Amino acid sequence: MISNPKRIEISIIIVNWNTRELLQNCLSSIYSKPCNTVFDVYVVDNASTDGSAAMVRSQFPQVNLIENDVNAGYSRANNQGISASQGKTVLLLNSDTVVDPQVFDETLKLLHSAPSIGGLGCKLIGRDGNVQPSYSFNFPHGPKVGGPNKTVDEELVKCAFVWGAYLLLKREVIDQAGMLDEDFFMFYEDIDWCWRIHNAGWDIVYDSNHSIMHLSGASCSKLDAVAHRKMILKSLAMLQSKHNPRFSFKSWRIGRLMLYGRCMAWYGLLNKIAPSEKLSRKINKHKASYKAIKELQCPTNSVC
Repeated sequence: MISNPKRIEISIIIVNWNTRELLQNCLSSIYSKPCNTVFDVYVVDNASTDGSAAMVRSQFPQVNLIENDVNAGYSRANNQGISASQGKTVLLLNSDTVVDPQVFDETLKLLHSAPSIGGLGCKLIGRDGNVQPSYSFNFPHGPKVGGPNKTVDEELVKCAFVWGAYLLLKREVIDQAGMLDEDFFMFYEDIDWCWRIHNAGWDIVYDSNHSIMHLSGASCSKLDAVAHRKMILKSLAMLQSKHNPRFSFKSWRIGRLMLYGRCMAWYGLLNKIAPSEKLSRKINKHKASYKAIKELQCPTNSVC
């Protein structure tokens, strides 16, 4: 949908890295039926090698395509899209989602239902049909915000953060709290953003009445297990260092090594007694985590 920039209500930002088919399905769903909301779409492609950019150019000429020469990471790529966009609100949307466009109408209305609301997330349904745990009342090792009985405008639950797979934000919130922290390459950048938005005086809310499909982990599945865990742990360390003044990377690293070591030993013992595929998966996960934390260097801006 192309319109006068002055009238654009939502600018949809989609970051893509080698998820051509999923991106195609996502864009097809966005344009599948009319909705009342005037929106435009920005796809920021992080140097994909699977023909994603060519697909967008040929099949969705109405989309604003930004092509990076290298994988700039999730935060930086989203910031590129946000900077280029002019919508009154901004929606971060994952490429591995399928959306009924009418959800834009409903969530936009709810976002503006109270002046205190800065950001909104909706229900995410996985490929198995189950609702994903896409919001929390607690920041990791941080303060609690809201609760099941704390609502905003009756329909919305006040919470600490929602996942960035569907994160709708007022433009003035971004102007006040700042854009995504580009020190986060991937993982925890959405939690950091919600944390800063709360610190700026805005509410984050979860809408359980409207949903989208979220296939989850599309780009991450292309990483090996150790690289995946290393990226997660690095981002977690950065988040803690940024928001917890008592955080020490050295102590945290030692604690994690001890935790993963004990878990490997315990699950290994259980697997000898009663071997199972589930236990083997747990062992492999903790092995990958142990190796990742051993290789992890002190992240940028962390106290070491």
